[in-house]
Amino acid sequence: MRKIYIPTFLLVCTLVGIPLSAFKSEMPAQIYHICEEKNMNSLRQSSVGNPSIVIESDLDFETHGFVGTGTENDPYLIEDIIINSTDMYSSGIYITGTSKHFIIRNCTIDVNVYAVEIYNIISGTAKIINNTIFSCYYGISIELASGTLINNNTVAQYRYGPWPFGPVMIWPIIASIECKDSNNLVILNNNCTTGRDAGIHIDSCNYVDIIKTNCKYSLYGIILPRSSHISVINCTFAYHWYGGIDLGVGGSDYLTIENNKFEKCGLIVGMSYSSLRIESIKYNTVNGKLLGYFEDWHNLILNESIYGQIILYECGSVTISNQILDECSVGLILMDCNYVNGDLIITNNSLCYNQDGIRVYECANLLFSNNNLSFNYQNGLNIISSWNSEYSNNFISDNDETGIFFDGNEGRYIDNKPHDNLIFNNEIMKNDRGVWMWYTDNTEISYNLIQDNIGHGVSIGMNSEDNIIHHNRFINNCYGYPPGHPQGFQDYDESPNNLWYDNSTNEGNYWSDWNGTGPYRICSYEGTVYDLYPLNEDLLRNPPTSVAGYDILFLVITLLLFSLAVIKRIKKEKLTQYF
Repeated sequence: MRKIYIPTFLLVCTLVGIPLSAFKSEMPAQIYHICEEKNMNSLRQSSVGNPSIVIESDLDFETHGFVGTGTENDPYLIEDIIINSTDMYSSGIYITGTSKHFIIRNCTIDVNVYAVEIYNIISGTAKIINNTIFSCYYGISIELASGTLINNNTVAQYRYGPWPFGPVMIWPIIASIECKDSNNLVILNNNCTTGRDAGIHIDSCNYVDIIKTNCKYSLYGIILPRSSHISVINCTFAYHWYGGIDLGVGGSDYLTIENNKFEKCGLIVGMSYSSLRIESIKYNTVNGKLLGYFEDWHNLILNESIYGQIILYECGSVTISNQILDECSVGLILMDCNYVNGDLIITNNSLCYNQDGIRVYECANLLFSNNNLSFNYQNGLNIISSWNSEYSNNFISDNDETGIFFDGNEGRYIDNKPHDNLIFNNEIMKNDRGVWMWYTDNTEISYNLIQDNIGHGVSIGMNSEDNIIHHNRFINNCYGYPPGHPQGFQDYDESPNNLWYDNSTNEGNYWSDWNGTGPYRICSYEGTVYDLYPLNEDLLRNPPTSVAGYDILFLVITLLLFSLAVIKRIKKEKLTQYF
């Protein structure tokens, strides 16, 4: 039995040790050293002596024995307390219904739900200073608590969980710091690490100053739905999956974004914004280069490679070239640039390793050519309500979702859905989908190489009409499905009145899986859709070899012999006339 137990024990240790060592290597060093000093026994012992603190009236401050009288000059002090609990539903400090001044200071809190939760207190009575918080569902959460100061706190994610084999990683759901329905807040000198959705979540708050605060590793650094008069100054944002600061979501306005540093992320703008009112965006950097924000600029030329991210809002007659806009959330954002006489020329830029390479919203007269849009973890081009524009000669490869995505359904007005666009002579390869359109009309897709996309090469969704697709090379798309499978067609068309050939020349597209005869079928659940005139690899119609079942060579020889016979007979009749 001993021979069995020992190898089994070693095997368990080995299996456990592998993920632990990998986890340790990915953990930020500072946080890891803090966690390393803890162990399961000390956590359990501490949680017995320090249960969660609940304060639901002014009297409870005295019941708990906190020092102070609750005035502004002599607030109650909740300080130097350690609260550790491995219970799944454990919380730290909860305060509601109070009118006295208090400070939560120098506390260490390691729980699973709320570390510090403050709800519905008198304005200007709370300060949260210099606390260390680990791995909470919410780190610091305030609601209906205007005038609160949140200063010099560290909210991190890593902790020892209720497992016998050591550290595990628990993801908070909302934010390191969450503020709702509260005004006149100051968030100063905090470190917010890995808050999953956001480092700081400001919801329905006004007049909030976020200063010298660092956010790292969450999906967003800061999100600001339904909030106004927000200032973000001298902050640092790093490694946020979707963006450092999300502007314009849910009607946020009067924003000041100054002197911030973005590393491997940048600013993004939600597609559902109604209007973007900015007080100031200046002196920010992205990956060590300038963040270029331009509002209402005309006759603008940006051809020096000095920008890490570029955003245009209500601009016209702009040329952007030779920029490297990589790893900055969205490389180039164009919003409401729809002037009739103001072309936008975007050429010879790199827009890679972002969420979207480029995001176009309500823009017209755009020439987007000779750009590289590769390895973005959503779309190469995300186009919302673009019209009279050309997307040509671009290299669009290895994007996790779509190479080119036209999404008119997200437009502000459905009448402004994308239309009259040209997608011409691009290489669209190795994306999840090549081109995907819905709520898009009158768009031409021609002379592109569309190859080795996991899904359909071109997919036309609902409410998309009068589009034409011709002279493209469709090679080995939807390659993960066997021939004849419903998902095995190279292309898909869900809407009526689209043509998969040029009806002026009766020439269609080249299909690598076409059998060489007859039309090529397009997958559709709305009826039968065909490319009636498939082309060969040279984008030419294959010359017919038979007519009505007769071999052409036989017909040619027969016609030649008949012609010779007629000529011979005519000559004979002429000779007879002379004799």
